[in-house]
Amino acid sequence: MNNKKRFIAALLVACVASSIPATAEAKLKPTGIIGQTVADGDMAVQVRKVQCGLTKIGTGYFVEKALGQFCVVTFAMTPSKKKPVSYFSSAQKAVTKSGFLVESKSILSDEYQSFLDVNPGNSVLLKVAFDVGKKDPIVIAEFHDSIFSGGVQVNLTKGSYKSK
Repeated sequence: MNNKKRFIAALLVACVASSIPATAEAKLKPTGIIGQTVADGDMAVQVRKVQCGLTKIGTGYFVEKALGQFCVVTFAMTPSKKKPVSYFSSAQKAVTKSGFLVESKSILSDEYQSFLDVNPGNSVLLKVAFDVGKKDPIVIAEFHDSIFSGGVQVNLTKGSYKSK
C-alpha cells in the first residue's frame, strides 16, 4: 500500500472512531459558570438562563411534549475570531445530575434554531433543549463549535446572569 492510500485509510479510521458515541457516563470538566463567557474553538458562549421541569415546548403546530422533562438553556453565542461560525443545535450536549451525557432535542420552532451562521461582530441569543428524566435535571451544558471539537462545559448550578 502506498503512502497516499495509507493516509486515506488512517483518515477514514480516525473519522469513524470520532463518530462513535461517548459512553453514557460523562467526563466532568466544567470551565465556566452561568454569566461567564467561555469559548470552544471559534465560538464564544455565555449562559444566561436555565429552566427545567417543562413538560412541553414550542409554539403553534410545533409543540413538543417531553418524555420526562425539558431543560432549556438560553445562551448568547458570538464568533470568538474574525470569521463566521456555524451553530448546530445537534452538536450541543449536557450532563444530568446523575452523570449521564445527553444530546439536545431538535425542536421545529422559530424559538429553537437548529442551524445558524453568525458573522463576526454579531451575537445571537439561542435556546437549546434537552429531554431528560423527570428527576434528573441537567447540571452541566457542553457547547461545541462543531461535532469534532472537544467542547467547553458550563456548570449550571453556579453563577448568575444580570442584564446590563
